[in-house]
Amino acid sequence: EYVFKVATHEMAVRFCCVDYDRELPCAAETLDGPRRIVGVARSVVAPSQQTAEFAILVADDFQRRGLGRLLAEKSAALCQRRG
Repeated sequence: EYVFKVATHEMAVRFCCVDYDRELPCAAETLDGPRRIVGVARSVVAPSQQTAEFAILVADDFQRRGLGRLLAEKSAALCQRRG
């Protein structure tokens, strides 16, 4: 059973607008055929600037192809470059 919650305007703004001081977004899209976002990752740096959380979403038809691993590696590299 799934529970769906309708996003409020504030939630929608939070997901769509990136705070580049604390967040590092990353997206993967197809290159052949119609362009389509097939995976996303977002890292959020803690206020202490010492740790971060990240989440990854991969489209069902692109799972088990290494895309999640690639997004995790890219996210980690972006965080490392940022310090």
